[in-house]
Amino acid sequence: MNTKKSMKMCVVMFCVIVFFPLDSLAVKGDPTRISGWVLTYENDGLGNSVDGDIMLLVKAIREGADVKVMIPRYGNEDMIFNCESTYIVAGNIVACQNTSVISVDGSHGLNFGFQDNAYNWYVMLNTEGKIDMSRWLVGEHTLHPYGHTQSTTGIKWFARVQ
Repeated sequence: MNTKKSMKMCVVMFCVIVFFPLDSLAVKGDPTRISGWVLTYENDGLGNSVDGDIMLLVKAIREGADVKVMIPRYGNEDMIFNCESTYIVAGNIVACQNTSVISVDGSHGLNFGFQDNAYNWYVMLNTEGKIDMSRWLVGEHTLHPYGHTQSTTGIKWFARVQ
């Protein structure tokens, strides 16, 4: 192959790599290509790794990624919310906090809407599978009858780097 032809081939390959990266070949409808959110880690209710890499989640947070969690089958729905604050503990445990949720009666059908006796729902969870919830009546500094609870659950952790 002559030098001129080799040079043209290199230019073509460069353009293909720069202007048509391999990840653009993703399947249409792939939610990570639509939203930018990527399932980075998943733990079970005992804190065991189910999928992903905890250090990849830690790295994403340290690099400024937004984090969102999903608690599969919370009641009869998947609960998904943004982490307003994230914490990295001992280098390999991630904790998430959200204090923006107001209780709802239901998310669909006849029960759609907020509860008549609505409460603020504060939640903190971590990659050990721990979840801590505190509920306070809206407009009052009074603990809701559901009160303060702790339990364990499986959690899916999503990251999105802007």
